[in-house]
Amino acid sequence: ADIMDSTSRQALQSVMERHGIDQRLLDPMFNHTIVHSADHLFATEWSRVRFSLHPWDTECTTYKAFNASMLRILTFQPNINRLAPNTLRSINKPFYQDLYRELQKIDSKMADEVTASVMI
Repeated sequence: ADIMDSTSRQALQSVMERHGIDQRLLDPMFNHTIVHSADHLFATEWSRVRFSLHPWDTECTTYKAFNASMLRILTFQPNINRLAPNTLRSINKPFYQDLYRELQKIDSKMADEVTASVMI
């Protein structure tokens, strides 16, 4: 299965139900986690950007990690921890860990790339 098909949306819906999250947030959560992450991953792969969107990735060079950190420092709010990963697998909260496990069943490579662009 492809992580961008309806299977991943259904997995998110099930996880949201298990954790008592309002289903009206399903589409925004799907767009801001799974779709947004796929967009970043594919853009990175296709464009061969000079910085890594995930500086903690094993394929990221020191040069790319530095560029990513500088981009974050110059672009985003100063109170954000720019080096902290926001992948679902790295967030030690029950909702995100549950969603990560469900996405792993669909596409393990892509599940490792999915980030929490919207924190709940």
